[in-house]
Amino acid sequence: MAITDVAIADGMAWDDDEEELPEAASFSLADLSHFDDAVYCLLDDACAAYHEGLRTSVAAGSLAPQDRAHAVPCLIDAECAGKYLQLVARMREAPCDPKSACPGGRGCNLKTPALSPPRCTSLVLGRLTRGLLANPRNAPLYVGEVLDGKVSGLGSMRNRDGTHFVGRLAAGMPVTGRYRFLDGSLFVGEFDAGSPNGTYGEFDAARGEGRYRGGVLSGRAHGRGTVTSKVRLNPNPNPDPNPDPDPDPDPNPDPDPNRDPDPDP
Repeated sequence: MAITDVAIADGMAWDDDEEELPEAASFSLADLSHFDDAVYCLLDDACAAYHEGLRTSVAAGSLAPQDRAHAVPCLIDAECAGKYLQLVARMREAPCDPKSACPGGRGCNLKTPALSPPRCTSLVLGRLTRGLLANPRNAPLYVGEVLDGKVSGLGSMRNRDGTHFVGRLAAGMPVTGRYRFLDGSLFVGEFDAGSPNGTYGEFDAARGEGRYRGGVLSGRAHGRGTVTSKVRLNPNPNPDPNPDPDPDPDPNPDPDPNRDPDPDP
């Protein structure tokens, strides 16, 4: 997942004290489906405050339908929002300088970066903008955690070719999470050396054309699994839209079917 020629964001302010960070929350794969929108929102003070008000409305049972329609779903759910609030609190504690991931501005290295300052805990590589769902090309190329100077922990990595990974990384490589391919298909599960791999994974084909659940090896279905297809098979591939009830009619039908066809003279 090489990333080059990225726009560098201004670094967030960082604090060099050694205050203990909040314990990392446990995210399910379902929680990760909201990662980009939830993290981007909570890094924006206005968006975070807006959703805090929505959670209050949800608790009181007074959330208006139009507010629900415009909200990040996970951030109006108290349990899911609590996980992301912990994550963003850790990220805000000591942000890395994004320029340290792209020395000289000629390219970015997320596998073996030299991130600074020491003990920084998060990286936002690219510009944070509003309206990311409407224009995903404006999304950051990486936003997420950093551990021991490496892109490790929970994060979202978006490549220039349009592929996108959200989940847990180790040294810039996906470990477990959701990966969107170029054709729009989605894999959810475990990874090894950057490829889908594990005893169980889920592939969803683009446009809902099919689904696979089962073992995966080097990015391919392997071992036990179940395939579900939404393509309906038609026994007649070229049906006549206006079928004729009598394919061989007699042009001169006999009005009396019981009449002797050859009477004696």
